[in-house]
Amino acid sequence: MSFDSCIGMAFTVRAGDIKRVVKAIAQSSGERRALMPDILQNYMSIKQDSDTGILEARTGNVYITSHLPLVPIANGGELQVLAPKKALKDLLSTYNDDTILLFRHVKNSDTDGINTQTEQYNGQLLIQSNDTSRYSIKCGFPEEWSGLDINSDDEHLEFFIPAHLLISGIQKVAFAAAKEDVRESLNGINFNIKGNKIRLIGTDAVTLSMCVIDNIDTAIPKSVSFTLPNDTVETIKNFFSTKEQNLIKVTLTYDKDEQLRMVGFSDDKNSIYSYIINYPFPSVDGIIKPESEYNILVVNKNKIMEVIKRFQKISDGKDQVFKINVKNNTMTLIQNSYSFGEGREIIEIETWAGDEIELALSVNRISDILSNVTAVDVIRIGIQEPNRPIAFFYDDEDNSSRVQILVMPVVQ
Repeated sequence: MSFDSCIGMAFTVRAGDIKRVVKAIAQSSGERRALMPDILQNYMSIKQDSDTGILEARTGNVYITSHLPLVPIANGGELQVLAPKKALKDLLSTYNDDTILLFRHVKNSDTDGINTQTEQYNGQLLIQSNDTSRYSIKCGFPEEWSGLDINSDDEHLEFFIPAHLLISGIQKVAFAAAKEDVRESLNGINFNIKGNKIRLIGTDAVTLSMCVIDNIDTAIPKSVSFTLPNDTVETIKNFFSTKEQNLIKVTLTYDKDEQLRMVGFSDDKNSIYSYIINYPFPSVDGIIKPESEYNILVVNKNKIMEVIKRFQKISDGKDQVFKINVKNNTMTLIQNSYSFGEGREIIEIETWAGDEIELALSVNRISDILSNVTAVDVIRIGIQEPNRPIAFFYDDEDNSSRVQILVMPVVQ
C-alpha cells in the first residue's frame, strides 16, 4: 500500500481501532455544565505521541481521552488537529475494521494568524485508505484546545473495580434515572461507597432501581456518596464493556475545601473524568426495605414479559394501566382497552403466602423494568399493600451483585 505526500503531520491507524472510539465520543453529549466554548464541544482532538494516537473530547460534564496503537510509516511526522465528531464518525463507520487509514493535516495558508477563530476552521483533515479513496474534513483550530486541569495539590483517592461489575451495575439502574427532572439530583446515578460495598441507585421518584456490588476492596477510609450526570453514565457505557475482564481505576478528586469535585474512570486505553452533580441525592433508606418485609411470589420473568408485550399492542396510550390479582398460586393480569376490549391472562406463581391482593400498575413502566432484567429468568416480586411500592428482586448468577427495583402502583 502506498500513499502520496506522506510527509508532514500524519499518522496511520487500523480502522477497527479508531472507529469504535470515535463513535463512542460522538455519542457522548451534555449541556448541563460546559467545560469549554460551545463550538469546541462539537470537535474532538486528534494527535500523535510517539507511536500512540491520542483522541480527546470535552463535552458537557465529561472529559475523554483514548489511546490507540499506530501503524508506523516513514516520515510520518506528528499530527494535531481538531475534527468534527459527527462527520468523522459517519465517515469511519463505512470502512472495514482491517482497513489501514492514513490521517494527514493540510493547513490553509490564510489561517496561520493567532487571532483566527475556530468557526473559520484550520485547513483540512485528509483521510486515505488507498491511492483511490481519499476524503477531506474541515478542521478546527488546535491552539484553542487544552488538556484537563487536574491540580496535583488536590487530594486523590483511588480504588479498582472489575469492568464487568461496574458496567453491569450501571446498566441495571440507569434506566430508572430521571432524564429532565427539575430536581437536578435525580438526573443521574448515585454512587454510595462504603467499605467493600458499592451501592448504585437510579430513580425518577416513581421507579427506583438499586444494585449492590459486594466484596470490592475499595481501600477508601471513609464512606463516599456522589451522583454522576446522565451524560457521564452514557459515556462510561459507550467506552467500557461487560465483556472486558480488566480492572477500571476509579479516582476521586477533592478540592482544597475537601469537597469531592471530579470522578475519573480509566483502564489501560481510555480515561473518562466527570464533574459530579452538586445537589445532594435524596435519602432512600426509608423507602428501601429488606426482602424479609415483603410477601414474596416467584415467577418466570419471560412469561410476564410476553403478556406485557401483548398489553402494549392493545394499549390506548403510553399511560395505559393494567391490574394484577394475586391469589393462592396464580397471578391474573387484566387490561381493559377502550379501543380494543379486554385482555386477561393467568400465570402460575410460587411461594405466595399472603392474602388475595389486587394492584394497578403502568404497562410501560413494568415493561421498562422487565426489559432491564437480563441476568436471570426467574424473579422474586415483593408485595406489601396495594398503595405501597412493589419490589422486584434478583441476584446475578455469580452472586456478585444484588438488585432491587421499586415501582409505585397507580392510584385509581
